[in-house]
Amino acid sequence: MIAGHPLPGRKSPFSSDSQIYAEHLLERFRLFFLIALGETVLTIGNAFAGQPLQADRLLVLAVAFTGTVALWWCYFHRAEDIGIKAVEGVDDPSRIVGLGNYTLIAMVIGIVAIAVGDELAIAGPHDPTTFSTAVLIFGGPTIFLLAVAIDDTRAPPGSYDPRP
Repeated sequence: MIAGHPLPGRKSPFSSDSQIYAEHLLERFRLFFLIALGETVLTIGNAFAGQPLQADRLLVLAVAFTGTVALWWCYFHRAEDIGIKAVEGVDDPSRIVGLGNYTLIAMVIGIVAIAVGDELAIAGPHDPTTFSTAVLIFGGPTIFLLAVAIDDTRAPPGSYDPRP
C-alpha cells in the first residue's frame, strides 16, 4: 500500500490490518481544513486591500469573514467531535476515516467556491450578479453543508446530541 488505494490481489487499505492510523488522519484533516480556511481569509483580505474603502465593501468584508468563522465553528464544534466519536466507537476506524477523507475533500471544494464568491463580491459589490457568481456564492455553502451532513452519518447512533 503506497498511496492508500487498493491494488489487485491485495486487501483494501481500509481493512482492520491497515497501517492507517485513524487518530493521526483526523489530526491531518484538522490541519488541512485550517489551511483551507486560512487561504479563505487571505483571499478575502487581498480582495479588500486592492479596492477603495467604501461602506458597502466593508459590509461585504464583514459578512465574508463572519461566514468563514461560521465554517470554522461548524467543523470544529460539531464535525470534528463526530469524527472522533465515530472512530472510538467502531472496531475498524480506518473505514470511517476513509469516508471522512472524501467528505473533507468536498468541504474544501465548498470552501474554495465560497472564497472565490467572496472575492468577487468584495471586488464589485454593485456589479450585476452573473450566474457563475451566484453558483459560487450559494453553491459553495451548499457543497460544504452537504459534506458536513454526510460526515454526520459516521457517528454511531446516540453518540452525539445535536443540541449542545
